[in-house]
Amino acid sequence: MSKMKYISECKDVILDTFLMRFVFLAKAHRLPFTRSTISTTKPFELIHMDLWGPYRVANLDGAKFFITIVDDYSRNTWTQLLQHKTQVYAALE
Repeated sequence: MSKMKYISECKDVILDTFLMRFVFLAKAHRLPFTRSTISTTKPFELIHMDLWGPYRVANLDGAKFFITIVDDYSRNTWTQLLQHKTQVYAALE
């Protein structure tokens, strides 16, 4: 930024207060999530799932969706490709 003030096109736009505002926002971080009180003691006691899609371009098998499953205890992760949302139940069997 110190060099930009010497560029004629940028000279009028760059003001100290303008820069300070954006530098502050760029360095801002969210507060961390609160510590969870849930604690699992064995595999598959708690799982997290997320369905993604549809994507514009299907893969070679025609899949435009995928489901991700994460075991909270072991952190093992599985991903299943799906051609339609309606295949979620079958993917979980």
